[in-house]
Amino acid sequence: MPGAEVARPDVGIVTSVDMAHVAYLGDLDGVARAKSELVAALPASGLAVLNFDDPRVRGMASLSACPVLGYAVDADADVRADDVILDRDLRARFRLSSPWGEADVRLALHGVQQVANALAAATVALWCGVPIETVAAALGVSRASPWRMEVDQVPGGPVLVVDCFNAIPASAEAAVRSLAALPGERKLALLGLMAELGHQSESEHRRIARIAEELGIEVVGYETALYGTARVTGVDEAVAFLSTTGPGDAVLVKGSRVARLEDVVRAYRRHIEDRRRAGNTAPS
Repeated sequence: MPGAEVARPDVGIVTSVDMAHVAYLGDLDGVARAKSELVAALPASGLAVLNFDDPRVRGMASLSACPVLGYAVDADADVRADDVILDRDLRARFRLSSPWGEADVRLALHGVQQVANALAAATVALWCGVPIETVAAALGVSRASPWRMEVDQVPGGPVLVVDCFNAIPASAEAAVRSLAALPGERKLALLGLMAELGHQSESEHRRIARIAEELGIEVVGYETALYGTARVTGVDEAVAFLSTTGPGDAVLVKGSRVARLEDVVRAYRRHIEDRRRAGNTAPS
């Protein structure tokens, strides 16, 4: 039974069709079919909010019995983000354009991929009658859950980008591209497993490693050889690897839930704090 028949929502948002859960859904067409069930189940009085930057999602409009509002960064859509700029902390600024007016937005969230998520939320709020100035202000203070694109300057160490709440190829690519946008003499990515990719697992891991290499990023796999790069095993080895970085470097930590990379991040932060208390902030 489709989930929409259980919850019976009035508003549905489809953000993308990506390589997620393909071990169970088969391929991207299977993912699209599963996600389209939400759109088809919405009542005529409801609203379908679709990412028009994704052709597969845009195509779901024909399945909707209710009004459709599209949002996009690059494509034509009802709600758009224009003039997107990232600051040094990977926070995006843009001009929010909609049928309800325009407003300048500065996200509190890190990463250019958050722009599309902000547009989806803004579209629903605007349709519900929230003034666009209120929407823009709320987007400026909204925070993500822990382990999602946290950007911190480690005392005496690198800029640390922690995005290990989960990982699929699309989010991994967005994360390494965000890392590439940071200033830094040396850029490294500690990447854990991207789970549930089925027979495409090896090719997708290797693709992410190639993208990172093209961007000048050194990839080290955490407890996986699927990236085809150097790897470390266990928390202690991972902390030792992170400790080779220093001021002027930038590091990404990214992986699926099963990789438990948050354990590495916690241990690394304890290591840094222990060194600080000992009066030595230089990396070991």
